[in-house]
Amino acid sequence: MSGIGHAHDGRTMQGLALFDLATTLNRRYLALRDADIYSGEGLALEIFYSSAAVRCMSGIGVQIVADELDE
Repeated sequence: MSGIGHAHDGRTMQGLALFDLATTLNRRYLALRDADIYSGEGLALEIFYSSAAVRCMSGIGVQIVADELDE
């Protein structure tokens, strides 16, 4: 939510940086998160879609987002 808030306030790069940090931390603790009710895989998907939404809203890397969504 913070990343989307940053993008909404015109601080898109800070928002994207938060998604990168969230991705890094989720990967680091993936094995631990898989033991939780909310798995690391589920969190990774939520981070991806939130980041994709911000990138599309801001016009940054829209074609890359489209290609990633196709995959």
